[in-house]
Amino acid sequence: MKKITVSDQTLRLNPSLSFKDKLEIARELGTARVDVMEVQPIEDVKADSLLIRTLSSMVADSVLSVPVGLSVSEAETAWEAVKDAAKPRLCVCVPLSPATMEYVCGVKPAKMPELVASVVSRCAELCPDVEFSALDATRAEPAFLQTILDRAVSSGAGSVSLCDSAGIMLPDEFAAFIASLSVNVPVSAECSDELGLGAACAFAALGAGAAGIKTAAGASLPSLDTVAAVFRTRGDRLGYDCSLDMTVLNRSVKNIHTLLAPAKSMLPSSSPHSASETDAGGDEDTPVPSTYKLKSYVINIITNISADGADHNDAVASVVIEQDGEDRRGLSGGNGPIDAAFSAIDQIIGRHYELDDFRIKSVDEGREAAGSALVKLRERGTLYTGSGRSSDIVGAGIRAYLAALNNIAWEERSK
Repeated sequence: MKKITVSDQTLRLNPSLSFKDKLEIARELGTARVDVMEVQPIEDVKADSLLIRTLSSMVADSVLSVPVGLSVSEAETAWEAVKDAAKPRLCVCVPLSPATMEYVCGVKPAKMPELVASVVSRCAELCPDVEFSALDATRAEPAFLQTILDRAVSSGAGSVSLCDSAGIMLPDEFAAFIASLSVNVPVSAECSDELGLGAACAFAALGAGAAGIKTAAGASLPSLDTVAAVFRTRGDRLGYDCSLDMTVLNRSVKNIHTLLAPAKSMLPSSSPHSASETDAGGDEDTPVPSTYKLKSYVINIITNISADGADHNDAVASVVIEQDGEDRRGLSGGNGPIDAAFSAIDQIIGRHYELDDFRIKSVDEGREAAGSALVKLRERGTLYTGSGRSSDIVGAGIRAYLAALNNIAWEERSK
């Protein structure tokens, strides 16, 4: 049986998801045992790096892949975010059709081979696992594409993805395209599902020598459950196997689609203590008396070495809050700094509320850079919103969490 690698791009292609939903989707993908989870490229260094570091602490069995463009500095930033993952990967993503190279990237074809070699080489110096993704490969000049692939592999790429980004090929055409190229590292097929033929093209590519398939939910790639169904019903006959856990996969995919479904529109109440509202809003700017005031916090990252020599990072948070004029301290661990800080606060107040949403709203640039976060807590069917700002995302998250708690406390006292 030929072992096929399944890479999922749900996290990469749905960037508007909340922080919390991204973590939940990662958990579901891990439960389904996908081989590779691909995240969105780093655009907002503070916010996106925080997400990747948090995922690095919780993704144990899957490769965690971060896309990198045509910039050495971008590669270094991505590595700083993902380096503590159990299985980190840097994926150099480069569009190779003539139009996208020149008009999107601003790079002449003649300069592309050296530029690719430079970035891939730097990635290989930083990370033991480097992938080269040839975007829009089916519209590239064949000889040029082969030259780029040769340079990428010789510079350190251990795997390659060939993308029919526009979805212009039929299965037999894509299989012939894969067979026409000479690549001495594993190749994954990334096929747009615009015509509903993405899965068929991907499996045709496997017959032509490819060793991996890329999937996604809520995007224009074959869905994970569709690909899994082919493995389940035709895998033995085709001679293909994969690591997907078929017993839990349908449930995991259903949960992922639920998380991707558009959230119901909820308009915050102008009065944060109105118990009749479905979503009781409020934030730092709302004139609600502060039951809880942040005094200080310290976050420590602890690196544990497992028996196989891999590093695993946990966070410990010490938070001091003033409650009714008295300073109270909480100390708790968690999967990443945000989880640890929220757990420490729960320890202080002696209660735990369901975290419905945690969203990084914006991050300003410049010397006075500030992070802004939004938290929604659910209590007996009612949502309480809080927002906070700080010079770092963790501090913004803590302040937002306390703002939501203050809204809950105010409503309880007003009853």
